Formats: sequence, C-alpha cells, structure tokens
Amino acid sequence: MNKDTHKTVRVLATMETDLYLDINVPIDTDKDDIWQFIRDGNIDGSCMAQFDGFMDGGWRWQEPFYDNDFDPKAADYSKEILES
Repeated sequence: MNKDTHKTVRVLATMETDLYLDINVPIDTDKDDIWQFIRDGNIDGSCMAQFDGFMDGGWRWQEPFYDNDFDPKAADYSKEILES
C-alpha cells in the first residue's frame, strides 16, 4: 500500500452518550440558581453515570476530511470499500 494507490481519509464522528448525576440541593433553591450553578462548571463530569436509554451510545457521523497526507499506518479499508 502506498500513496500512488491509496489515499488517507479522516472519518469524524461524535459519540452521543447520555449521562446523569443526582445531586441534593437546599429545598428552597430556585431552578435558575441550580441551572446557573451547573453552567458555571461546578459539576464534576467524571462522577456522572451512563443513562441506559434509547439511542444511548449512538453515533452522529460528520463529513470526512478528504484531503489528508497519506498515512501508511492508517487502517486499510480497501477491501470493505470495494465490497460495499
């Protein structure tokens, strides 16, 4: 495999995983104050658990980058492309 017979394409995707964290707050805390607290970065994302729901772990594919320098170490999908 070489740059005369193959090209390298970078595939882009975003993995969508719903996460949750149950937190306790004072009973009289306003919804806007809670939302502001969260937006201000006060929740440690590493403490969140995966929500097991519909489409959890789904993928949103994006347009690839087609004009890359050839990378001989990239995964070779030639056979799969030709068979599709």
